[in-house]
Amino acid sequence: MPAEMLDKLRAVLRRDRRIRLQSGLARACAVLLSAMLLMMALDWLATPRQGPWRWLMTLSALACSAAALLLGCIIPLLRPRSLDSLAQQVDRAHPSLQERCQTVTEFARSKDQPEIRGSEGMIRKVAQQTAAMSGAVVPGAVVSNQSLLCAGKFFAAAATVLALFFIVDFPRARVLSQRFFQPGADITLTRLQAKTGDLVVGKGENVTLEFTATGK
Repeated sequence: MPAEMLDKLRAVLRRDRRIRLQSGLARACAVLLSAMLLMMALDWLATPRQGPWRWLMTLSALACSAAALLLGCIIPLLRPRSLDSLAQQVDRAHPSLQERCQTVTEFARSKDQPEIRGSEGMIRKVAQQTAAMSGAVVPGAVVSNQSLLCAGKFFAAAATVLALFFIVDFPRARVLSQRFFQPGADITLTRLQAKTGDLVVGKGENVTLEFTATGK
């Protein structure tokens, strides 16, 4: 395997891992925000009290995000990629190589007898041609960032919806987010406002206080 092409394959592998990592993280964050918005909406409509339901809602959202992180980021990064698969990807992205990269990779790992492998002179010539053409290999053309763009749009959309909710109705959004992140806390959407205002009452006198309840 020519050193020039090996360096290119390593660069392709680094870009592939970086794109997978960034896409997986963006997708996991987008799933978390989307699940959080859904649970906040259910909390707003149903308003469950303290108990298993609020815990179930919060843990369900976190579980969805963890699953997205595991499936879309951790597992793909832990799965090793062979030089053969990288060489095939490079050849598909650069047809001008005429599958030289894959051929050189197969020759490099082949343990066949010389009469089966073919002429050493031919192998050296193919390796030299591959080394000379390695400069045309662009990792960005081999590994597309389309998955990262899609994940980024998903995350941006979820973050925008959440931000708009806070802008339009900050008190309600703040309480719902607190109820989401603190399912065991006694946090309620109900607000009491005194209609009578400030009063000065003499000792022993009776007074009637009026309150207005808002929320749930």
